[in-house]
Amino acid sequence: MKKVLWIFLAALMLTGLALYSCKDELAQELTGNILGTVADATTGEPVPTVNVSLEPGGKSALTGSDGNYLFSDLEVGSYTVSISKQGYTPDSRVIEVEPDKSANGDFLIERIPAVVTVDRDTLDFGDGSDVNSLSFNIVNSSYEDLEWNIEYSCSWITEVRDTAGILPYSKTQAIVVFIDRELLSAGENTTVVVVRSSNGSSDLVVKAVGAERAEVVLNTLEVEDVTSSTAILYGEVINPGVPRYTARGFVYSTSSKPTEATAIETLTAPVTDDDIYSARVTGLELGQQYYVRAFAKSDLGTFYSTNEVPFKAVAVAPVVSIQQVSNIDVAGLSVVLNGTVESVGDPPFSEKGFVYGTTHNPTIYNTKIPVAGNTTGILSTKIYDLILNQQYYVRAYAVSGDGSTVAYSAEETDFTISIIPPEVAISAVTDIDTANNRAMFNGDVLSVGDPVYTEKGFIYGTVSSPAICDGKVPVDGSGLGTYSALVDNLQQDVNYYIWAYAENTKGITYSSDYVNLFLTSHPELPQVTTLDPVYADSDLRSATFNGTIVSEGLPPYTERGFVYSTSSAEPTVNDTKIAVPGSSTGQFSLRLNAEELPDADSIYLRAYAENYAGVSYGETKSISRSFINLPLSGIAVQKEDIGRGDWNDVKGMCETSTLGGYTDWRLPTLEELRAMYNQKDLIGNFYGHDYDYDSHSYWSEYWSSTQYSDYYYNMYYYIDFYDGESDTDMKSETKSARCVRTLDSQ
Repeated sequence: MKKVLWIFLAALMLTGLALYSCKDELAQELTGNILGTVADATTGEPVPTVNVSLEPGGKSALTGSDGNYLFSDLEVGSYTVSISKQGYTPDSRVIEVEPDKSANGDFLIERIPAVVTVDRDTLDFGDGSDVNSLSFNIVNSSYEDLEWNIEYSCSWITEVRDTAGILPYSKTQAIVVFIDRELLSAGENTTVVVVRSSNGSSDLVVKAVGAERAEVVLNTLEVEDVTSSTAILYGEVINPGVPRYTARGFVYSTSSKPTEATAIETLTAPVTDDDIYSARVTGLELGQQYYVRAFAKSDLGTFYSTNEVPFKAVAVAPVVSIQQVSNIDVAGLSVVLNGTVESVGDPPFSEKGFVYGTTHNPTIYNTKIPVAGNTTGILSTKIYDLILNQQYYVRAYAVSGDGSTVAYSAEETDFTISIIPPEVAISAVTDIDTANNRAMFNGDVLSVGDPVYTEKGFIYGTVSSPAICDGKVPVDGSGLGTYSALVDNLQQDVNYYIWAYAENTKGITYSSDYVNLFLTSHPELPQVTTLDPVYADSDLRSATFNGTIVSEGLPPYTERGFVYSTSSAEPTVNDTKIAVPGSSTGQFSLRLNAEELPDADSIYLRAYAENYAGVSYGETKSISRSFINLPLSGIAVQKEDIGRGDWNDVKGMCETSTLGGYTDWRLPTLEELRAMYNQKDLIGNFYGHDYDYDSHSYWSEYWSSTQYSDYYYNMYYYIDFYDGESDTDMKSETKSARCVRTLDSQ
């Protein structure tokens, strides 16, 4: 068995040797070579020491002095052959290797032109204000020395060091670029520096960020407060510039468009945050024309306003004012004129005083009254020989110092010398003595008049005109105040009208009113009635009292009105009394607002009338917050329901009510109930639309006193105050009720 195994192994070994021998012979048959020459593309001359690389495989070789190279024993396939040499342009191509052949690997290599290059693409100065120079390198990577020069065209590059020379091959040289940041535009600035050499050029981009810059923009404003020698100049900074201005002011001259070089004077103003600034110029020549411009300075230079303002030194007029005249003397036909010198002007005024005449706005061509003095303050003088009852107009005036202007007061005053009549008043007659037919007349001098009255007293007669009188009673005395006279020989049963009077040169002046006097041995009281009051709303914010004089009495009443009280049901003149002017019979009224009415739930009032026989009163009426009068409907309405019940029950409740002291309360008719519904918001406190399950009716249903009869039931009308609908129901049904009473006829 072992012998067989060895025989088998030996056979395998022989077989293996045979196969190996076959493979080796096949490998030799499947290889090839790449053989080539690298020559100069321009001259055709072989190029030695060219680096030749092979992929795949990673093999490399150098060309010999004859420019040849060889890659041998290469497997059949595609190869990339690459060549490179300093100073030449690299090249490569794919070459197919075939079995037992030498593939052609010839190359023509192009020489790179000899040129100086730069070591960067960009030279960036950025925005740093302290970076004003940067450098870069020029490089000669060629095979020969090169002549070079630098070209640029840029205002903000102020210097390049150096700009030309010869750079040996394989050497570098530093070049420095200098810039002026003041010449940069705002934002990014870009330019190109060109390095030229024998066979070409290289570009370098130079960048720098310029600071924001803006010119100062100014406006010259109107000149103010111009005098004969001074003025206030005003300027306005529209744009402060970048960088911001550091000085500002004005230049002025007698010629247009002044500058610092041509100005008479340069005035400066403080630099503040205010855009508007000013400066005062002095030493101006009166009447001379000047021109002014605002200016400002910054790091960028001096800037002027594009506009100019002309002005002229002029005289400033004085200012005067006029006041009311005083000390009007009727007898002497004179008055005192009054005014004020507010300012003297520039130059100071040369004359001041008053002008007056009989027409508006008098001037110095009317009557002129100069007044001495040359300062500000009160101006006053007395004038004479005026005409009685003539109206005069007066103004103050002042003449400017240069005589060119007459300044008048802005206003005028007027006056008239007129006789002022005295003023008198008549008072009630006292001390009436019927037995001796006499009485005391009483008067009062309220104003003595001008000229002062020369006589005063009383006039009386039987008609209501003082011009027709039966008697005149002078009374001694002068001045203001009351005066009296006991007058006798009067007649009984005669109605006298009595006036007070006073007399001066103007004539007789009577009192504006008169009093009556009636002497009788059988006096009669006047007769008066009180009517229902009317008030505007339920809160008593106003009310009108009403009364009627039925008879004037004997003698006729001298006073009428109303008395009222919050506590007494029968008020008298000893309570609150308000007289109402008037005479004769008929109705009279008095309206009081909320401030005049007392703050009380009820007010009792009566009309009254009085003569010397005594005081008579009408019946008592009342106004109350518990009921409200509706005069257009002719009823008063209680402000609360009287209750609920059948028709007979609520009718009885109303008829027994004494609210406000009245005993004539009743159920309203259907028409009156309708009027109440129309004003239910004013009256208030009506029930809502709630259902009464006990009586099977709504609380908002209100009885009227108006009957509706049919053949079977005695029925009455009612109104539902929820929706205003009316209907009828049997009088035995339950409903709400609100009582009313009839107002007196007005």
